[in-house]
Amino acid sequence: MDKLENLQKYHCLLTAQKIIVAYGGEIKNGVISNVLNIIDNNLEPETDQFLKRRVLQVVVECIQNIERHADEFIDHDNKASFLVFKLDNDYLVSFCNRIKNENIDALKEKIDKINSLTKSELSDLYKASLRSNTISDKGGAGLGLIEISRKSGNKINYLFEPMDTENSNFSLMIKIS
Repeated sequence: MDKLENLQKYHCLLTAQKIIVAYGGEIKNGVISNVLNIIDNNLEPETDQFLKRRVLQVVVECIQNIERHADEFIDHDNKASFLVFKLDNDYLVSFCNRIKNENIDALKEKIDKINSLTKSELSDLYKASLRSNTISDKGGAGLGLIEISRKSGNKINYLFEPMDTENSNFSLMIKIS
């Protein structure tokens, strides 16, 4: 199956769902606040406020991860794409950005570790990360993926799609129910 056929199938799948927001481009402050307003205004009115808040928190964490780790990505303009859509009774948040292949193993290891933890173990890891007081030169304490998992209450699904020998597209999808 070629890329165009995959894209067409993906488009048909999304068309059948309720797309809250689809964005592709530079990630910067003005865009972020506008996108968050769009998401907030387009979530179904009957959506529980707690669920709404969790969807917004996951989106913010994903955007902050892209901002903080931009030097690891090929595109130094912080370009990325993301979708927020409703599938049945769940909201799904999907992000995609480029990453250097040399960073894949460490990222896979971190996500796999987070995905292997119980809710209690995840909470313990979060607290231990806070207590370590280790702030990276990128301004984070390594809490982004942990927070995404905690706020969503689900595992982080991810995929690396090679672009060439040095770079890949990294996508993650988070279900929030």
